[in-house]
Amino acid sequence: MFSVYVALITTAIAVSSSSDHLNPVLDNYSQTSTQSQLTSASALRLRLLPRALLYLNDITSNLLANQLPRIFIPNIYHRFKNGQGTISLSHVRVSRYKRAKLYKISASEPNKLTWTSHDLNIGMIGDLSGELNIFVPLQLEGQVEVQTKGVYFFLQSAIKRSVSGAAHLMPKSCRTFIKMVHIESRSGGLAGIALNIFKETISERIRPLIQLSICQKVTRIIVEDLNKKLSQSQTQLTFSDALKTNSFGRYLIFDPNILRHFHTIHPNTSTYFFQKQASSISIDYRLSEDPLCYNNTIELAYLGEISSKIKTPFGMHPLEWPSDLTDSDSMVQILISDHIANALLYHSFNENLLKFTIDESTISSLKSFLQTTCPSSFCFADIIPEIGKRHPNKKIQFKLITTSAPVVLFSAKDSGLINVRFSGIVSINVYTDEMPHEEAAVFDINVIANIKLQIKLDQFKLKNKLGTENAAGDELTDLEFLSSEFLQNLINSFLQNGFPIPLPEGLYLMAAKLRILDRKILISSEFSIDREHFSQFAIKTIFNSTF
Repeated sequence: MFSVYVALITTAIAVSSSSDHLNPVLDNYSQTSTQSQLTSASALRLRLLPRALLYLNDITSNLLANQLPRIFIPNIYHRFKNGQGTISLSHVRVSRYKRAKLYKISASEPNKLTWTSHDLNIGMIGDLSGELNIFVPLQLEGQVEVQTKGVYFFLQSAIKRSVSGAAHLMPKSCRTFIKMVHIESRSGGLAGIALNIFKETISERIRPLIQLSICQKVTRIIVEDLNKKLSQSQTQLTFSDALKTNSFGRYLIFDPNILRHFHTIHPNTSTYFFQKQASSISIDYRLSEDPLCYNNTIELAYLGEISSKIKTPFGMHPLEWPSDLTDSDSMVQILISDHIANALLYHSFNENLLKFTIDESTISSLKSFLQTTCPSSFCFADIIPEIGKRHPNKKIQFKLITTSAPVVLFSAKDSGLINVRFSGIVSINVYTDEMPHEEAAVFDINVIANIKLQIKLDQFKLKNKLGTENAAGDELTDLEFLSSEFLQNLINSFLQNGFPIPLPEGLYLMAAKLRILDRKILISSEFSIDREHFSQFAIKTIFNSTF
């Protein structure tokens, strides 16, 4: 009997794994070209709104205030034109710092990011050497302090998608203006006196040098260091890493269903499933389009593809922003296709992960219930007494195996619904600690669930399939109820813990508003950035560079 059961399951899985047997709704968008998928299709769109840029201003200004006084400055050497001499500054360190009065990050059409800062003051001390030919040859030596006051900085870059799908910055314009450069010798002797006499002339000579050097260095850092880091950053992330920070249920906040008749039972069978999922499935974070900028708003489109050993055999429903979108008070808006959930479930099914075992070892709170003999408390034998008569004093084990990939569809109907459909096989086994498992009954299962803040199973049918026990009509109804309650918990758990929102690492959503639309979900939210993660990225990319 067991071999027949295994054969049926294997056949069902083989048939439903074929792309020819996909749900017609998904098959309508089958993907034929990987390249066209990268350049057009998106499972996730993100808008950073003006309040987000203000938040980024605050983070960036604090980071600069913290890091600029510690910045590493290499030795400086410059040869002036027309034989006017050379200047060298070594062992340079920041001596004083006053943060800029204004930092501003702005975004404008079509893809421009602009960073400006006003009235930054910074001083540097170093060992001076060289020679200047101004009126007479002047040997430079000793320790000097160079103070720059009223530094204005302007940088405009274009943000694009690289060939690899990563964000890529292209500096377009850079300007630096310093109101005043002041040089003061910290050394005595004739050289120090001479330097202080000619310090205004020397300051005017080196001011354009510093202005030009700042733009050259910043541009080089962006082109060589930052873009390299961006190209190496997460274009793919494992499912487990995605779930650490952002999952669908954090924002929906579904109330967990508890079995209404058995208040001590708290099914939580999803843990093993999600652990297995996490190790075998990855999420693609490549940009699918060039970023778009306008009115201090930045739009990003992510591929959001989920894959394992094979590519997803169906494509993505066109993902477009709703025309009636007016919520501009949020920091970020995120549009999520139901393709993410369907691809996740497809690959989980294809990896043979949609299998669940319920017994006393997986859910210890069910130990007293999963018995064929129940002298003092309610147990499974009270639902199907025949099993208790034929198999007394044994333990019960349920096994649920899906026979096709579940389908999740988002709908705007009734102010927003999530429709879940799947079918499978449920087997009931009996065993003891000394006796191997014996199959007692097998049932087909078909589920249609509509979720609106709380899951509701609109259709749940069990049908006798194989096994030594056939449940009577009333018993089958009771078993349907028990199984449906468990599955409601299971689906809720999936939505709470197992449906990732593929967002960049270190970005956390909070205080979200949810709107369910046709084939997509819109989240309007506040967000926060892991400042430690952001700081470490900046330190390794920018402040660790040779400035």
